[in-house]
Amino acid sequence: MKPFLCLFFFTLFNFIRASEFYTYVTNFSSNSVSVIDQTNSVTATIDVGVWPQSLSISPDGTYVYVSNTQNNTISVISVKTNRVIHTIDLLPNPNGPGESGSSPDGAYLYVANQGLSTVSVIDTKTYSIVNTINLTPGGSTFDVLFSVNGNYAYVTDRNNNVVTLIDTVTQTQGVNIAVGTNPILAALTPNGKYLYVTNLYSNNVTVIETASNKVVTTISLTDGSAPYGIAITPNGKKAYVAQSSSNLIEVIDTETNQVSNKIVFDGVPQQLAISPDGKTLYVASFTTGQTAIIDIETNTFSTFVTVGSYPIGVATTPMLTPSAPTNFNGVSLKNNFCVASEFYNKLSWQNSPSRFTSYLIYRNGLLIATLPSDTSSYEDHNRPPHQNDTYTLIAKNSFGNQSEALTIVVETE
Repeated sequence: MKPFLCLFFFTLFNFIRASEFYTYVTNFSSNSVSVIDQTNSVTATIDVGVWPQSLSISPDGTYVYVSNTQNNTISVISVKTNRVIHTIDLLPNPNGPGESGSSPDGAYLYVANQGLSTVSVIDTKTYSIVNTINLTPGGSTFDVLFSVNGNYAYVTDRNNNVVTLIDTVTQTQGVNIAVGTNPILAALTPNGKYLYVTNLYSNNVTVIETASNKVVTTISLTDGSAPYGIAITPNGKKAYVAQSSSNLIEVIDTETNQVSNKIVFDGVPQQLAISPDGKTLYVASFTTGQTAIIDIETNTFSTFVTVGSYPIGVATTPMLTPSAPTNFNGVSLKNNFCVASEFYNKLSWQNSPSRFTSYLIYRNGLLIATLPSDTSSYEDHNRPPHQNDTYTLIAKNSFGNQSEALTIVVETE
């Protein structure tokens, strides 16, 4: 038995599509969602419910959940087809849904019910409401997002001026954290250590340490600015805050928690989103019917993309290219029968951590197997003796995107 002779990584350019992501924008008066690609072109306009206000994207980038305030529903959009595949009816509420957030495993969608002190829990497989979590009475929930480990959900309560923790295991209320006046939107640092909350009426941002659930600082912003949308860069170094009254976007240095820059905005900035590569900021410009594109390195405008009427919500998908598996190995083995022997090569690997649908295995440039995503080994039988075979392993997702290719060479005995 001879083990593989060499192990190395390389890119097969004819196999791999470039990493992709898309930006989705709710158009409040158009009752639609615009889809923007990486060339800053609108590739689709999707009709949804009445008065779509906000949206969130599942962790694997497969679905977009749109909160329709007028008819109190959630439109579920397939990212693959850019079509509404289901409409979820929520419990009666004249104010409609606020923000929504997915659990890290994508199994549940939590929806804040505006004007009420409740959060609806939706099973994303059945699209059914499986629980309604009651929070502090007299509240008005608006934003909801999960901790990195998924053990907690953070909910902004505009009436009680608190951020409320929900224990997601028991689906019950935890502590209330007092913040500013009319807390509206929030964002977590990528490492999950800090939660930044915009306070609409007190013109500031509250910073909460998630380990202790204590406020560590309050960042003052421009007077009368009415901070609304907030987004944090993937490296965690900057937080961008949309000032809906002063037509500014303020940049916070998260190391010092001081405002380091101000971007003058021609319009009323609403929600913000940052591309998964950290290069681009997307701003929903409510009064101009556009999405502004800002270069994060220079904090300057790159272009403006015309979308629908009165855009409010904006969100980007994660990169839609799966990560490669690891520890790809191969070994030559032999079966001894009564009158003959058979050589075969056994391949093994550690599964890719990202979501995908299948593995592709190539031998000497030809596809020999398509395997389910939970597979971690493969046997290639009836190989000629004393021959080198080159094997390539690629993960492929439902969008057709493929990971970086891994390759090994196995010498048959």
